[in-house]
Amino acid sequence: MVAVLGRPGVGRTTVAAGLAAALGGTGAAVAAVDAARPQPRLGYLLGAWQTSGYREALRGTPLEWCLVATPHPGVALLPSGVAAMAGEPPPEPGRVAELLAALADRFDWAVVDLPGDPAAPEVAGALQEADLVLWVVDGDPLDLTLIRERWRRLAGGRPQAAVLNRWDPGAGVTREWVAEYLHLPVLAEIPAERSVARSVVVGIPVGRGRSGAGGRAPAGDNPPPGGDPWGALGRALLSVRQGTRGASGPRVPGPGG
Repeated sequence: MVAVLGRPGVGRTTVAAGLAAALGGTGAAVAAVDAARPQPRLGYLLGAWQTSGYREALRGTPLEWCLVATPHPGVALLPSGVAAMAGEPPPEPGRVAELLAALADRFDWAVVDLPGDPAAPEVAGALQEADLVLWVVDGDPLDLTLIRERWRRLAGGRPQAAVLNRWDPGAGVTREWVAEYLHLPVLAEIPAERSVARSVVVGIPVGRGRSGAGGRAPAGDNPPPGGDPWGALGRALLSVRQGTRGASGPRVPGPGG
């Protein structure tokens, strides 16, 4: 199970959606969990923003009644409709952990979009079950310092990594610098191109227009250099999983480095 964390506004939900879609594209069965109370948006990106299911699953409703299909092959969504979450009391962390453990047993991957507040009960519950904590960063120095000096400790001994979102090659922030500063591997760079985020919402691979492989992308939707960044992130995560099982792959440290 991958717990996706990051401050509000960093693009955490887009990364969670893109990662889930990329993993589903490998043929894996993926559960995407919209647990970012009180403003869940993962369902909006994956096509089920008015539907609820997360709340019902926490109350014991069978998972098969709570999960919904998405436009992305292999990806099922456990949604949190915005209206359904309004006024909902915070869940117990232990119940969140139980729900995520059940999903991890049924799917090859569970990708969980969590609140931007590290003290939220959903975060505490997810960190009990996470196989990997994935920090979404955009190079903001204060954000990086908070992760390095404070928030990383929340994960205890869980493996951790980062993804550099909204990456601008001309801004001077490099993947290598972020990795060295955080003492964490950076699995991928997600360029600041509209085509990258759009591909998650409409299910069109990065670099293709609406008319297909030969079509032209809309103005401003230039394909990023280096191909599909979501695919690169998915492959990096597969390598991490192999590495944690003893095969070659990136070293993913706990809080000790």
